[in-house]
Amino acid sequence: MNEIFFKDLLSIAEKNYLEGKFFDAEIQLIELLKEKPLDAKSNELLGLVYLSQDKNQEAIETLEIAAKDKSAPIYGQYKLAMLYMQEESYESAIHTLLRLHKTAPESLDIILELANAYLIAGKYGEALQWLHMANTRSPKDKEILYNLGRIYDETHELLNAINYYKKSLEVDPKFILPIINIGTIYIGLKDYQNAIEYCKIALQISPNYDYLIGDIIYCMKNQCMWSEEDEFINKLNERIALNQKAIFPFQYLALSDSPSHQLAIAKSYNEKFDDIEVEPLATGFKKHKKIKIAYVSADFKSHPMAYLMAEVFELHDRNRFEIYAFSLSPLNQNDAITSRLRNDFDEFYDVSKNTDEQIYELARKKELTIAIDLMGHTTNARTKIFAKRIAPVQINFLGYPGTMGGNFMDYIIADKNVIPQEQRKFYAENIIFMPHTFQPNDNKKIISKQLMSKIEVGLPEDKFIFCCFNSIYKINKNIFSAWIEILKLVPNSILWICTDNSAAIKNLRNSMVEGNLDPGRLIFSHPKPYSQYLEMYKFADLFLDTIPFNAGTTARDALYCGVPVLTIEGKSFSGRMASSLLRAIDMDELIAQDLSGYINIAIKLATSEEDYKAIKLNLSIKKSSKQFCSEEYVRSLESAYEKIGEIALKNGEHGDLYLHG
Repeated sequence: MNEIFFKDLLSIAEKNYLEGKFFDAEIQLIELLKEKPLDAKSNELLGLVYLSQDKNQEAIETLEIAAKDKSAPIYGQYKLAMLYMQEESYESAIHTLLRLHKTAPESLDIILELANAYLIAGKYGEALQWLHMANTRSPKDKEILYNLGRIYDETHELLNAINYYKKSLEVDPKFILPIINIGTIYIGLKDYQNAIEYCKIALQISPNYDYLIGDIIYCMKNQCMWSEEDEFINKLNERIALNQKAIFPFQYLALSDSPSHQLAIAKSYNEKFDDIEVEPLATGFKKHKKIKIAYVSADFKSHPMAYLMAEVFELHDRNRFEIYAFSLSPLNQNDAITSRLRNDFDEFYDVSKNTDEQIYELARKKELTIAIDLMGHTTNARTKIFAKRIAPVQINFLGYPGTMGGNFMDYIIADKNVIPQEQRKFYAENIIFMPHTFQPNDNKKIISKQLMSKIEVGLPEDKFIFCCFNSIYKINKNIFSAWIEILKLVPNSILWICTDNSAAIKNLRNSMVEGNLDPGRLIFSHPKPYSQYLEMYKFADLFLDTIPFNAGTTARDALYCGVPVLTIEGKSFSGRMASSLLRAIDMDELIAQDLSGYINIAIKLATSEEDYKAIKLNLSIKKSSKQFCSEEYVRSLESAYEKIGEIALKNGEHGDLYLHG
């Protein structure tokens, strides 16, 4: 075939491609390439034809051949890079884009795509270099400024992140993404007033923007701004009724005791994972000598999860189980609980700087039997890796007291109290019913011995001390009104709360004044290191729980330290955590069914020395019972792991599992 005839046929093939006659163009180009297999123009055009027919692998192969020719057109190479990005082959995309940059060093589009590829690949340092180069060439580009903020955000350089987000807003004050992200940063920093300000600005720009209303309510609850939150709760309920994404699942736990509503909110949130392609695990899976279990969490540090789970990790039978930790947050080498936990695992991985894809690949490589999500729908979770499935069996445990609402989670660890039979239908997971209580315990807690008197923590010596050391956002107007009534009817008493949130302190004191009560009867202590926090309980007489979101770890801590916990039993998992602990030790007399009963029990215990002494004696006997024994708990948990692992090995049907202690 002479050169002129070759070019004529190539022109015809190109015309067919441009007219959408992809099949004809493909046949013609294949014939031409028999004559000149390495012809750059023909390979590029065939690659584009394949791409138009969604034949991605064939497109990649032919475009790569074209790219080997130094005279290859830029357009085809650019398409090749985008194909690699689409296929999540980020290293290949970066290689192709770097080659392109050498050919066209002035192209801003290529520089931006390089920054994007490095960003998605989790190579933040390289992404920053390319974005700063782009920013030098286009200093007023809001997208470049925003993406610089994003990278600093991802690498926890929050002041730099806010700086670049604000620079992007100088270009376009109504650019909503940096506004949202600044609000989110302030929430993470617990600067709730600034967070509210930015969320409200975003709400004005886009009234139906996902989750904004929930963020505003969450910030208000963290400051006990109850009068102002009512307006937004009404808006929230309107949005929920329209099936709009208005609040994150975890935020909703402090607002609603309805398991059905919690399930609906979780399902709505999970829609973001609907398009994830799950790479099937092989039929059955390789049976190892030991059951391989991975615990995944951002909280292997001074955190309630770590304090509850420490002894569970230690007591696992290493003859039967191989235990891995995947830490989603950077490790603090000076954190005592972190140091303790690191020794409890066969392998401990800090994956805080890894992308979801990298964590997924590592987990799959380990051929896990069971993966346990200790985060659920909470901050810093990596739910996407579970949605993509990193193990044959995946379990929702402890971190999130409610249903995940997705088919990617096989089990939730619970008990018959936190999930009673009449509420069973509102949990998407199969349920592992633990024999006594869902919550583990650490019997090796160290209680400080530094405090000598009540005066050292600002408490009066001669008063009955009610306390609530729950997170401040769990306190709502109804429960605080009940506390005011209790204080009024027990004149010789005070209420002790643990927080350093100045706005919340101010608002709670104002609520005392509005309730015609001396705000001096409300005592605040700053949060302390865990052992010192436990020591504080020796000065407390009765722990007053919150509803609809109960005490979890704090209830366990109070009981461990010998302080009775008074709770109201709700309907949801999060509203029945304290009653689970109390029923496990047969102390149902501390479980009220409504606010009226709660108030009456509190008053009775605070005013009747005989009744109070009986409760204290009962607790001192029961708290060391086998129901709170870590060894018993772990053996039950391991029996569950063995049973569900066997089901997975045989590709059987999972179902609810009832364990007997």
